[in-house]
Amino acid sequence: MDCRPELDKSDPRLKLEVANDGLLAVEGMAKFEFKLKSTKFEWNMYVTDIREDGLLGLDFLYNHQYMCGTETGLRFNGKKYETFIHRAPFGVSRVSCATETKVPANSECVLVGRTSLGIPFSKPCAVGPLPRVENDLLVGNALVTPGDEIPIPVMNLTDEDIIIHSGQSIASVQEIVYFSTFDPGDNPQHNGWVNNVSAAEVWPEGVQKLCNESSVNLSEDDILKLRRLLQAHLSVFASSSEDLGFTNIVEHKIDTGTACPVKQAPRRPPMAFAK
Repeated sequence: MDCRPELDKSDPRLKLEVANDGLLAVEGMAKFEFKLKSTKFEWNMYVTDIREDGLLGLDFLYNHQYMCGTETGLRFNGKKYETFIHRAPFGVSRVSCATETKVPANSECVLVGRTSLGIPFSKPCAVGPLPRVENDLLVGNALVTPGDEIPIPVMNLTDEDIIIHSGQSIASVQEIVYFSTFDPGDNPQHNGWVNNVSAAEVWPEGVQKLCNESSVNLSEDDILKLRRLLQAHLSVFASSSEDLGFTNIVEHKIDTGTACPVKQAPRRPPMAFAK
């Protein structure tokens, strides 16, 4: 039997922010009944796709005089409820820089970070950039082993040094639920796939030509830096002649002297194209 309640419409612009700075779309609202021991509660709640069975918001807690402490335990409306501690999975957490660090211009390095929760993680994790955060520091994706400190690979592609302050959030970390090792020898087609993939298939033709012409007198390390630079700013290049936009920042003038404007009738199409 389907117990899903009828959902009331909510504002389509409403989003719920989660711990890793992501956003969840709200499907609607409904009134739910639930019990704490023998006490029944009713409350209007938002419905969205989350891992937990449900989360009580601050509006519910404030309305029912919520209190929780090591001495008082859990209380709603002055009534005490039995509580227990459950260690949840590590999930996703922000990673902040452990000490103030200077990242030199046009360089890459590994920073030492710690989770915002202040607790070590016990399983392998994946480190990556924070979503919806734009700055001049590129944060790489990496797998890290358990420990108190989290290595964060970063790259400064600007011509100026970047100062990362102690406690500044620069990355996110998430426990890996499942992973397996990969051996290229297990798949004879793997080498063929790698050899057939080229930057020309990924980059626009003009960008690939620029890279090739600029790499003639460069070392392998410099070519790698150039490719990373172009990849980081790929969005500023037109993918085709039809991709060119316009700007009102620069004005262009054509000096025609004393010549008068010329008006001509449209040229007739050739007879071969008449049909």
